[in-house]
Amino acid sequence: MSPAQRGWHAGSRIVIERLEAVRPRPRRVAIGNFDGVHLGHQAIVRGCDTVLTFAPHPLAVLAPDRAPALLGTLAARAAQLAALGVRELVVLPFDRAFARQSPDEFVERVLCERLGATHVSVGANFRYGARAAGDVRSLAACPHFTTSAAPLVEVAGEVVSSTRIRNALFAGEVELATRLLGRPHRASCRVAGRAGARDAPITHVHWNAEFVFPRIGWYTCRVHASERGRAPDDAYLRIDARPTGAADAAATARLIGCGRGLPGEELTVELLARELHVPRLVAPARFVSHEGLHASA
Repeated sequence: MSPAQRGWHAGSRIVIERLEAVRPRPRRVAIGNFDGVHLGHQAIVRGCDTVLTFAPHPLAVLAPDRAPALLGTLAARAAQLAALGVRELVVLPFDRAFARQSPDEFVERVLCERLGATHVSVGANFRYGARAAGDVRSLAACPHFTTSAAPLVEVAGEVVSSTRIRNALFAGEVELATRLLGRPHRASCRVAGRAGARDAPITHVHWNAEFVFPRIGWYTCRVHASERGRAPDDAYLRIDARPTGAADAAATARLIGCGRGLPGEELTVELLARELHVPRLVAPARFVSHEGLHASA
């Protein structure tokens, strides 16, 4: 879903709109990028009816060579926030002109004039404004709203962050990613084609390089399609190749035991666990012998 789109997001009951389209009203606003909506983000969002986020990711504008692969689409973020009770996702287009805005201008123009915030919730390490000059203390100095700063959340002695989750997924540590997110990681991919027998289908998919995907190997997963009312499929995911770095590159993968989707259709893959060896499939030779996957993944 493009940030330019506006309206109800199907299935989540959350309004997504651009900043310039909103009208001021009393709002309890959580601010952040919220990529992944992990345990730390959930602490910030709790009790807020509105989330103010940014698109594209600020680093994609300020330092493109350091821009991270994303944990999910804007639509996925909206659904995750809706599950936490958020009813409005306001998308602020991030560009260099906005990046030059002073902390005071951001507070007055965005939070007060445009949103009408009565309460603002951020993370303890939140920074804003040109050169990241604003912090929690300067935000709390505004008399027009109250401010709360959620403490950083730790798991296994380390702070939960989107970067830590990306690194876990890149390393194939999907169980750790689940602990940090508070739920299994869900990733979007597109159907490239189908193969296999009726009783043992294979769906070939492409995984866009803009988004995080796990290391090459085997995974157990649950596959959700767009059709309503149908239970998800349990399947094996085989990641075959990483993107080359080209703009149109995509990871190639197969969903074994899943015959869903027409070419071009989007599927959501819920990652459950990494398999350290080639799984014992119903008909191993059908999937393995002719594709050079005899070795451990």
